[in-house]
Amino acid sequence: MTTKPSESKEAHLTLMGLELLSKIYYLYRTAHLYEPNNYLFIQQLQDLLQTLDEILVKEKKAQFQLRATTLLFNKTKLKFSHVNYYLFRFIKDEFTNRQIASLTFYPGVKEKEVIDFILFLKSSPPKKEKSQLKPQAPSAKGKKEKLDKKEKKDVDFQEGDREKGEVARREEEKAKEEEWPNFPHIKIEITAIGELAERKKNATRVYFLSLTHLKEYTSQKKELNPKNLLTTKRMIQTLFDHIIENESFLLGMTSIKNHDEYTLSHSLNVCILALGLGRRLGLERKELVELGISAFFHDVGKLDIPLEILNKPGKLDENERQVIETHPYKGVQKLLQLPHMKGLPLQALHVAMEHHCREDDRGYPRYRGKKNISLFSKIVKIVDYYDAITTSRPYRKKSFTPAEAISLMMDKVGKEFDPVLFKVFASMVTLCPVGTLVLLNTGEIAIVYETKTEPSQFLRPKVKLITDEQGHKIDGPIVDLAEIDEETKAYPRSIVKFLNPEEYGLKVSDYFVAEVRG
Repeated sequence: MTTKPSESKEAHLTLMGLELLSKIYYLYRTAHLYEPNNYLFIQQLQDLLQTLDEILVKEKKAQFQLRATTLLFNKTKLKFSHVNYYLFRFIKDEFTNRQIASLTFYPGVKEKEVIDFILFLKSSPPKKEKSQLKPQAPSAKGKKEKLDKKEKKDVDFQEGDREKGEVARREEEKAKEEEWPNFPHIKIEITAIGELAERKKNATRVYFLSLTHLKEYTSQKKELNPKNLLTTKRMIQTLFDHIIENESFLLGMTSIKNHDEYTLSHSLNVCILALGLGRRLGLERKELVELGISAFFHDVGKLDIPLEILNKPGKLDENERQVIETHPYKGVQKLLQLPHMKGLPLQALHVAMEHHCREDDRGYPRYRGKKNISLFSKIVKIVDYYDAITTSRPYRKKSFTPAEAISLMMDKVGKEFDPVLFKVFASMVTLCPVGTLVLLNTGEIAIVYETKTEPSQFLRPKVKLITDEQGHKIDGPIVDLAEIDEETKAYPRSIVKFLNPEEYGLKVSDYFVAEVRG
């Protein structure tokens, strides 16, 4: 088959982009070890300049642009494999840390410009000043009142002083742009801070609107309202778009646990986690929408289970256990009763029926063999279990931290969960997933804000500091635990312990919701 000229051009641009990106990466890494006058640094610099010259002879510019989870080189999408995925993570992390939208090299770029650019890039991203807040009230009553007030404030989406916020954002954006040195032949475009804040605000709004939407389905005597199925599809698509734009933030939103409406918040959290896992598995967009809908309705059968059984503090007796185990059948019945059944993916019926089936064929309802269980059901099985055990329930003495949950689930791989799917899920949430409360060696307490994909960096995520060294509550910056101090060549901060937020009277979700309010 003859290759079209456009395909040949695209392939050539891809090769050039990946080669240039690798040269930038290696010079950046070398700059962390050696001074610019070192032989190895000079050698890497010459390699980069030679590659740049070769590209700029053929092209008018060499431009990298980051669009959500897509990296473009001269308008051509770069495709990464597991072999060179570290290059994408490198540029994505650097662009995100410094809020860079694009990086462009123009003909005439000089050696000194490249050196200055690399040295500036390797420096730590600008950090916000810590703002000391008042320590928590010592009394349990006062602490509860304060947190209840904060929760109400964070969930109330009033715009407040819009004009004042816009002015503040514009000033911050201007100051951000002025921080960059002037590189005559290297142009850096900064992503608008207001735009990033707006994305997070929209993601938070979509989360709570999705809860409201799910409630509408069940508002009429526990019967599903069929008129909203099209809205559900659009909502799932919107959730997926936000996962692409900011996976860590939306996964962090699943730390929201509404104990009074557990079935609703649990169903939405399972939907989001399933979308994240499905995306990691490489499912197509159409498949992901079907997966999201299936996860969204996976527990709909519980609407017919009496609350006194669902919320029973003690152990269920045999009759109550049998009633609970009818909810997969009841879920399928409810979905089949929808008048517009053709708009519902068939996989939703499988997931409603099978999400409690185990790999060792010991779950419920009993099937002839695990080979009959659908892929979507196995995905929902994993994320359903994870969200359930990380949520406090009346019948459980405690909820597990994310780290404890992953550790517990690892022991059940092959029995409860599909080994391959769980491995991908564990890499998505890691041993300290987004939302984990951690104690650092400095005495500071922080919340995991963004995880790393490299196994060696699983315990060195980005975290948001919420207390100082003395334990006083602060609205601290987001710091990267993988950053090395230039003088000591050591990590300034490391995780020493995972903490349970409930023991500290904290709601991790408050910090994600509060962020969109600036």
